[in-house]
Amino acid sequence: MVTLIHITMVTPQHVTMVTLHHVTMVTLIHVTMVTLLHVTIVTLLHITMVTLLHVTMVTLIHVTMVTPMHVTMVTIHHVTMVTLLHVTMVTLLHTMVTLLPW
Repeated sequence: MVTLIHITMVTPQHVTMVTLHHVTMVTLIHVTMVTLLHVTIVTLLHITMVTLLHVTMVTLIHVTMVTPMHVTMVTIHHVTMVTLLHVTMVTLLHTMVTLLPW
């Protein structure tokens, strides 16, 4: 009697429950692991791409805008200062020459 009940009721029910439990747990673990892996890979890829893009854009902007502007400003400054120095020196020299008692 006990063997009959065990074979016809308990064993099939147990097999079904264990199978369902196994499928549920494996699915949960799979979803969790794949999600974690995906988030990690996408985050790393995003950081890498954004960094590369940033470096590229800043370099391009620097090379195309900042450097020519800097060269222009330094050239203008240089020409202005040399001109001022020249005018000052020539004026001083001229003043000294004209003030000499000839």
